[in-house]
Amino acid sequence: MLWKKVKNNTSLWLEWNGWKDARAYFSTRIGKLTDFYSNIHQRNSEKKFAYLRQSHSDKICIVSSPAEYEGDGIVTNNPELILRIKVADCLAIYMYDPSNKVICLVHAGWRGTEKRILEKGIICLKETYGSSPSEICILFSPSICPHCFDVDIWSENEKQARLLGVNKILNPRMCTYENPELFYSYRRNQCEDRMHAVFELC
Repeated sequence: MLWKKVKNNTSLWLEWNGWKDARAYFSTRIGKLTDFYSNIHQRNSEKKFAYLRQSHSDKICIVSSPAEYEGDGIVTNNPELILRIKVADCLAIYMYDPSNKVICLVHAGWRGTEKRILEKGIICLKETYGSSPSEICILFSPSICPHCFDVDIWSENEKQARLLGVNKILNPRMCTYENPELFYSYRRNQCEDRMHAVFELC
């Protein structure tokens, strides 16, 4: 399993620590978000959040300071920032360039996937930070699988990445719809709750 389950009190979330200078987190429906964020802040309480007002767009925001931004992708090379987006069945895509120490977090549902937001995120890393696609690492969050939805957002986003030369792609193949004990799913029950995808340089 790519994502490690972490428990604290009555709360559970997922962490990915497979990259040297970047750490990814993904909340679940078990427990409290306050526990989830307390764990993140314990490592560095001085860090601030940069997050998105999402609209299923293809807009990528390059950020250097904490604030709310309008878009569906967020990029930084500032190690003092923590990036955050929210998803229910949509895919959160974590991108990391270890050579240039830059991270990107993208919200890709079926609309964002059709608008090729992952492709735009890769191009942004390449043009803004000089990232080489062969060096970029990608991790998929849990999201709805092709058996439960008529758009295969996993394969479509993998295809976008590979066409640009990105081959380091990790897909845990964890379905939000099929795991009601762990994840919220808008398609399953039209819920208003969301999982939080969080990404930081460390």
